[in-house]
Amino acid sequence: MIDKIIKYFSPKNDSKPIEYTYFQMVDYLKNHYRYEWIIIGQMDEEKMARKLSNMSFDEVKTLFKHVLRIEDECYSLNKTKRSSK
Repeated sequence: MIDKIIKYFSPKNDSKPIEYTYFQMVDYLKNHYRYEWIIIGQMDEEKMARKLSNMSFDEVKTLFKHVLRIEDECYSLNKTKRSSK
């Protein structure tokens, strides 16, 4: 899943920093919470969609940044666990 996200959001030109649109961030967050709800029963997508609709752009951007950081850390931990086996 992480590889698909990286390919989707990766810029074509590597010299520029990655810029996400509001809709990309909201779409990713909705999919993230849908996945988490299915796997571990965390807050479902409908509740999060309502919360997202009440958030400002800066709040969505901050949440998006933190979710990406958590996903990256989880991916890194899983990768090191697999390589150590």
